[in-house]
Amino acid sequence: MSAAPTITEIDGVEVHWRALPGRLRADLVFRAGAVDEAFHTLGTGHLVEHLAFAEVEDLDPDVNGSSGMLTTTFQVEGTPEKVAHQLRSLCRAISGLADGSLPAARIEHEKRILAAEGDVSALGEPAVAEALTVRYGLRGPGLAGVSSRFIEKLSDDEVRSFAREYFTRGNAMLVLSGEPPVGLELPLPEGARRSVPEFEPVPLVLPGEYTTGGEDLVLSFQVPGMTAGVDPVARLVLTTLRRR
Repeated sequence: MSAAPTITEIDGVEVHWRALPGRLRADLVFRAGAVDEAFHTLGTGHLVEHLAFAEVEDLDPDVNGSSGMLTTTFQVEGTPEKVAHQLRSLCRAISGLADGSLPAARIEHEKRILAAEGDVSALGEPAVAEALTVRYGLRGPGLAGVSSRFIEKLSDDEVRSFAREYFTRGNAMLVLSGEPPVGLELPLPEGARRSVPEFEPVPLVLPGEYTTGGEDLVLSFQVPGMTAGVDPVARLVLTTLRRR
């Protein structure tokens, strides 16, 4: 059994690390995702991710970012010195966006890039995303099946406000595959942890059915949150359904 990770704090950011072989990898995770956006602002977190990476000099080709339903993640790896440099640069870029020092022209430039990339769904599996949209409509989890169509119409204030509210030290967690680099700095804006908002499903006649936009057959249920007591039961139900 592997040892439990060491938990510490750097610049107000909760840090979890465990010594693993290979190059140092860092995942800077924010509790910010599509569930925190609205239909007309969908893609804001993805835009913040792009803006932050665009400000990092000598960006390592192995860096990666992702913006999903609940979280936005920045992944970097390399030598401890390289990882520390990239994390510090990412955090400074986010702070610059939040405090207004990042030029508006940069925001406009990245908006055009995202718009050119085309519509991107907030969730990778189209059939699952569609099921969520049917249950929740065009809000919260239901945005999983919606494309970010209005990214170019986002105002600077909407983007900066989202960064100030969600991309903060209190709403972040850093996960490392080794001991934190000496002198690591995470200069993020101040802010508290954001809980996952709750949404009620739209009124539906259940059991019900709908015609999907694809070829997959999807069976969905509304179940209690995954707690230690419920999780084994849910896994058993899912396993039984798959086998039958």
